[in-house]
Amino acid sequence: MKKCGIIVGLFLCFVLCGCQKSDMDVDQNVLQENEQAYPEAYDSFCEQESIDKVALIYLDEDAIPELLTIQKGEYKIYTVQDDAVEEIVLDDAKIEAPVCGLNYEFMKNGQNIFYWFEYVPYEGLVRIHSDWDGERHDYYLRYTDGVLVTELEANSEMTDAEFTAKISELGYDELLPCAYMYDDIKTAYENIARTADTQRALDAFINGETKALYSVEEVRDISEDGFIMKSYEELFDHVTAGDDAWGDLEYVDFDNDGEDEMTLHGYAGACMFFDVIGDTVYLLLTTGSTTDVASVAMRNGKNVIARTDVTHVGRKSYRIITLDACGCPIDYFHLYTGFEGDTYSPEDVFEYRNEEISMEEFEEILAGIQPLTEEK
Repeated sequence: MKKCGIIVGLFLCFVLCGCQKSDMDVDQNVLQENEQAYPEAYDSFCEQESIDKVALIYLDEDAIPELLTIQKGEYKIYTVQDDAVEEIVLDDAKIEAPVCGLNYEFMKNGQNIFYWFEYVPYEGLVRIHSDWDGERHDYYLRYTDGVLVTELEANSEMTDAEFTAKISELGYDELLPCAYMYDDIKTAYENIARTADTQRALDAFINGETKALYSVEEVRDISEDGFIMKSYEELFDHVTAGDDAWGDLEYVDFDNDGEDEMTLHGYAGACMFFDVIGDTVYLLLTTGSTTDVASVAMRNGKNVIARTDVTHVGRKSYRIITLDACGCPIDYFHLYTGFEGDTYSPEDVFEYRNEEISMEEFEEILAGIQPLTEEK
């Protein structure tokens, strides 16, 4: 799996991927000289700055890991230069890296969400999630000469296939969510290669041993009280409207990371999608009516979430969301037709990505969305 990492060690967990690069060409002399120096430098820095949530990540190819911290509800990254700890800054002053914020409008479930810190180990590629002017933005950045330089940006309207191809071309299709953070450098250092077990995390959630992250309070300084956690029993009861007969649990890879996540189908089209980052199960998406029936489908070789409204007279609506291994949307579009009577004709309105298309184009695009799981 691509989800390996490091996590916020309150009663939940959160953020860093601790993959080791087995074929990394490391200068052994540099490694031996610095293997004790950098944890001590980071430890002194964190104590001086009163930082208590940390992780160590290999952001670039040298032997010294970078320091990831949460400070006042924001991610910050540091590196060691000549025995001094220096912050890796963002090239654009308006960009911040908050740990919680807005969901995309087309993923909206009414709750504030947790922003995972995501990067490509050893490649210097980072994605952060931010919001300003009341709109969410995702920034794709490259670590260059001590600065994180912006290469791509996606906003709440999301993107298209050309943008997705650009992500792959630049290497961002290998992004991993950071999964674990710790209270001190010593523990982070000892767990730098820690990996996760998705099925074990889901089993623990279903068996009532842990709870799922449901939402995040709108606070800047994230604390234990800032996270809303809910049990499987509580969420099952909600999605089934109190009738166990409606509950249908399914394991399916809806975010293309090679591992099965979990969906829970319930009453009148209600559905919950659960993902796992590290040891934390979290509620990614909720749908809840016959006008918003969710299923997993395949399009262009990738699994997608299809939110449909096709059972009512006068319209057929398909909202298609493509997620990456971090559970983050990388593509979204709306395919729609409105008509009089029971079915559509060439004279009716057809739309794709907010542009008018023909009936033939509508049917061709629809034919390319193949059900992977049966709509419940």
